[in-house]
Amino acid sequence: MDINNYIQNYDFSNYIKCLKDDFKQRPNVERYLQNNLEENFRKFSEEFWENPNISIDLLKERYNINRQIAYSDIIKIYSSNRYMEFLKSYYNNVTIDNLIKEFAIPYNRIENLIIPVIINDSEKYCSNCFNNSFEINVSINSSSQEKLTYRCQQCNRIQVYPELLTKEDADIKMAKNVKEKAEFDEEILKCEAILEEIKCPKCQEELYINKLDNSFEYLIRCKKCNYVSNNIEETIEAFQSWKRRAAMMIAIKAKEQELIEKTLESKKEKDIIFVKEDIIENSENNKTLAFFQTTSKMDNIQLWREVLTRIKSCNRLEKILLSKIIKLANGQTGKKVISFGAEKISIYAYMPKDPLVYDLINKTKIIVVRQMLRRLMKRNFIVVSEEGNYILIPEILINNLEAIEKLITVANDENKNIKYLIFQRQDFTCMTCGETGRPLKIAYLTSDKNINDLGSMVALCDQCYELMTKNEILIDGNITFEVDFLEKKKLKSLEFLIQYHPELKDNETVIKSLENWENDFNINDVIKALTITIDRIKKNKVEGTVGTLISYTSGILRRTAETGDSVNIYGNLNEQYDLEKWIEGVFD
Repeated sequence: MDINNYIQNYDFSNYIKCLKDDFKQRPNVERYLQNNLEENFRKFSEEFWENPNISIDLLKERYNINRQIAYSDIIKIYSSNRYMEFLKSYYNNVTIDNLIKEFAIPYNRIENLIIPVIINDSEKYCSNCFNNSFEINVSINSSSQEKLTYRCQQCNRIQVYPELLTKEDADIKMAKNVKEKAEFDEEILKCEAILEEIKCPKCQEELYINKLDNSFEYLIRCKKCNYVSNNIEETIEAFQSWKRRAAMMIAIKAKEQELIEKTLESKKEKDIIFVKEDIIENSENNKTLAFFQTTSKMDNIQLWREVLTRIKSCNRLEKILLSKIIKLANGQTGKKVISFGAEKISIYAYMPKDPLVYDLINKTKIIVVRQMLRRLMKRNFIVVSEEGNYILIPEILINNLEAIEKLITVANDENKNIKYLIFQRQDFTCMTCGETGRPLKIAYLTSDKNINDLGSMVALCDQCYELMTKNEILIDGNITFEVDFLEKKKLKSLEFLIQYHPELKDNETVIKSLENWENDFNINDVIKALTITIDRIKKNKVEGTVGTLISYTSGILRRTAETGDSVNIYGNLNEQYDLEKWIEGVFD
């Protein structure tokens, strides 16, 4: 088909008739025609083409035409010969400058007056839906047929001529499309079956699938939270990871309960001390993994010099734990290789059956294992994951165990000024790490701190004392901060906020921000900052969005933190928001 010839001989009358039928049914047009002649529209159109630069408002006023009736609709529907000449010139690849010059029409009015050319039963087919009916348009700056655009009348995709398909190509692609759709539908059925067996990795609610038929893609969404994924395998892995973590937390809690019960056999409940801790998560290893990647480019001599310097800066307890981990890993698994792009590094792994920390407590008798592990991680010696229940150790440490153990040798420099019977009984040696070269301190086994009962006191070196006592009393162990992994931590600031914005109860972004604020700032300041923001939103002084609530509150907290002051709040807000029951120690 000769598109140029088709356009030049195109009859716009059918399109104009459809426009006119719709135009006359509009309420504002019907009202106009009740009191005015339809001929006014035709006169309006003819007068416009006498001077296309005329003021539209003045022209409408002359014919008493409502401003709400678009002038371009009148020009198109009540078309004159001059308008038809304009359309032919437009589609005849006339340049924009020549078009303006020939019709004395402003540039900004040209596009409003264009009527599309419709081609039905074209010899070309849409590359998306295989339809062969198009609306043809041309840019007002276009001067060549190649720049014509074809808007498919079925799917509305805009294409240029080279993108259109022949009948043969369309048939081939359609057959391929049918096959891909059948395969896609089969994949969706499999995904739906899998989703019945798993839950959301974030909140453990039901998952569902959204099909994107046009692109043969899908999105997996949660019915409750904002979880979304476009890969079923990733969703399965994320859920399995949650299950492993949940199972590990249950196992950790069982070990903690076992430790508590064992301690109760020898101590009264009032004398038992436990320190709360977070479990060691994968994200805490980012810096160590980055260091591992750096070491992959070092030779062994250079690497050992760097590692040895770091080991020498460790205290005795850290060295003891490190050497024990090296022995455990060397005896359990063979060498593995991990890759960082093109770089590789050899590592060994320790993966006990019991929860990692409690396995190490049992094997090393070091109560503060988590603290020690985090110290070793901070020095980039090991990668630790309580979620995965493993420790990764680089080969350089495995190969130099003997050198590390020599660094643990106890110095026999007895402090002859120590005269306490406890120190003498322990041979001037730290009860925990065996150190004799550091100052010793007394720690009590019971809360009454009975100085007359030598059996209730032990000697620790200053480093172990700092780690293993609380108020001079020897702690009995550590329990994780998450009392129940399967329940979210209660946030006081969240309880306060949802009084006024209950819709934010499950908003993950808000909850994360509140957790960060309660960790970084005084809880009283967080409550007061929220009060100010809530009040300003209520009074429409700031925008009532989640983003504004977070950014405005965060700004208040940062500014007060920089000055070292507390958040200042006016007295009327104290009473209005009943802050006395939320803010501790301020209104006493």
